[in-house]
Amino acid sequence: MLVAEPVFMVIFSPISGKIADKYGSRIMASLGMAVIGISFLILSWITIKNVYDIIIPLSFIGIGFGFFTAPNTNSVMGSVKGERFGIASGTLGTMRFTGQILSISVASAILSNALPKKMLLGIFTGIMQTASVTYIDAFVTGFRISMLLSGILSLVGAYTSILKNKGT
Repeated sequence: MLVAEPVFMVIFSPISGKIADKYGSRIMASLGMAVIGISFLILSWITIKNVYDIIIPLSFIGIGFGFFTAPNTNSVMGSVKGERFGIASGTLGTMRFTGQILSISVASAILSNALPKKMLLGIFTGIMQTASVTYIDAFVTGFRISMLLSGILSLVGAYTSILKNKGT
């Protein structure tokens, strides 16, 4: 199930890179961020009945990342002079990893706040309790809040990106 996101990212990244080289990065990166945001919002409200209810939104997240990553990298690297490419690349990588760490931390905090303490203790000690309906409902609630927040932040990012001054 989880392979859907990176597969679609691999497929769409070169396509979006070519389009961004021809028409500019701003629209492509903003479109990608919007697709990611909408996909997170879908994940926040759907009821998962089968494996496709997960695979389809993850596929669209992969498409969104495919549309976002190459144009965003192109935009950042195109905004610096050649002698600063190393610094720009290092800064871009650092910011991406920092964003990933922060998003995982926030999602973990939301989930751990939603889950009963007994379940958390079981997860972290390896002495898992039987998953009751209460535990499952608590996890789903935390998951939905995490996806909702991710979707809103992605759409805010897309909006602010599209408002950026013209250019790459």
